[in-house]
Amino acid sequence: MVEINKLCPKCDTPTTLEQEFCNKCGNSVDFEKSTQHCGSCGGLVQYPEKFCNKCGNKVNLSTFQYKDDKQSPTYWWYVFPLVFAIFGGVTAWALLREKHYKMATNCLLVSIGVTFVYVIIFVSNTEFK
Repeated sequence: MVEINKLCPKCDTPTTLEQEFCNKCGNSVDFEKSTQHCGSCGGLVQYPEKFCNKCGNKVNLSTFQYKDDKQSPTYWWYVFPLVFAIFGGVTAWALLREKHYKMATNCLLVSIGVTFVYVIIFVSNTEFK
């Protein structure tokens, strides 16, 4: 009989301590650095400890939260392309407007269009909490 000690944080499939990835969805189930507070005394318990070191209370292993070491990119990585699109369009317009007004206007409109599309894509892919 296989002992089930943890649940996949993505699909809640039961997994064993030895598993690093979920058999159902392939998500990482590495709980090695996960901690939680003891329900009785509030002490910190590190996964996969089954008992609190402070008061000896039994800990439910399925309540441990998955801790992902990967950091998501900061919002600056989303802002930089916007700044360059706007800056490029305005610069092209400023340099070309006297000799090639139509081309300068088109460059400015393209940069505005790219910025608008980028914002739509960014907003649709962002999870707001």
